[in-house]
Amino acid sequence: MRFDVLTLFPAMVEGPLGASVLGRARAAGAFELGVHDIRAHGIGRHQVVDDTPYGGGSGMVMRVDVVDAAIAAVRRPDSLVVLTEPSGRRFDQALAREWAARPHLVLVCGHYEGMDARVREHLVDDCVSIGDYVLTGGEYAAMVVVDAVARLLPGVLGNVGSLAEESFTRPGLEYPHYTRPRSHRGWEVPEVLLSGHHGRVAAWREAEADARTRAWRPDLLGGGVAEGTAPRSAPAGAPSGARGEDASPVGGAEPGSASDGPSPRRPTPGGGREGDAPLRPMLDARGTKE
Repeated sequence: MRFDVLTLFPAMVEGPLGASVLGRARAAGAFELGVHDIRAHGIGRHQVVDDTPYGGGSGMVMRVDVVDAAIAAVRRPDSLVVLTEPSGRRFDQALAREWAARPHLVLVCGHYEGMDARVREHLVDDCVSIGDYVLTGGEYAAMVVVDAVARLLPGVLGNVGSLAEESFTRPGLEYPHYTRPRSHRGWEVPEVLLSGHHGRVAAWREAEADARTRAWRPDLLGGGVAEGTAPRSAPAGAPSGARGEDASPVGGAEPGSASDGPSPRRPTPGGGREGDAPLRPMLDARGTKE
C-alpha cells in the first residue's frame, strides 16, 4: 500500500512517521509513504497558496487551483483521495480496516482558515475528522489516519496476534495488562495472571474488558449507562483482580462467574473491591503501545 500526504508543512509529517514502528516498517518496505509540499504548486514567483475569502471574513483560504494541481500530481486510477476537515465523517477502527484494503490513500491536509469549498465538492472522494475539536492543521489528523491504517498492513507489527485482541477490534475496550515487578508500592498483579491456567486467564481478561467498557465507554456497546450505575470519575470505580459471584461489574452488568483467583471481595464505597489496586483508565486505542 502507498500513502501520499499533501501538506504545506512536510516536516510536521516526516518526523513522526519516520520513527518507531512505522519508521521501521516503512524502511523494510511494508508500505510506501510520500509527503508532498503543496506550496510547490503555488502561484507565481512567491508560490502563493491562499487568498482572502470572497464575501469577507477573517483568515486566509487555500486556493482550489493550487490544491487541484497538488492532487493531480499524485492521483492514480486506484487512488482514494481524502480531505481532513471537521465536517468529515468520524474516523474509527472500522474505517481504518476499510482503508487498509485500498492500494493508494491520498490525504489532503487543510490549513489556515480552511480549503476553498470546491476542493470538497469536486476534487476528493471522502472527508474525515478525528474528533470534535480544533487543530492548527490537518497534518495531525493525517498522521493519525496513516498510523491507524498502516499498522493493519502485513509486516508492520511484529506480533500480528495483538491486532485481534486490542481495543475497538472486539466490541469494546481491551483487557488490562501487567508486567514486572509483581508488587510495586503495594499495588499487586492480579493472582489469576500468575496461575499459569490459560483458561482462567482468558476468562478473566474477557470479564475485565467487558467491565472496563461498561464503566468507561458504554457507548461502544450501543447504549448509555443505566440510571444509577454511571461510573464514578475516580478510576477506582473500575474492577481489577478476580471477580466473584457476589461482586457485580461496574456499569450495571449482571454478576460475573465464579472467581478464577482469590476469594471474592466486597465492593468498596469507591466502586472497586477491598484490596484492589485502582486502575488507570484507558486513554486511547493503544496507539502509543507498540
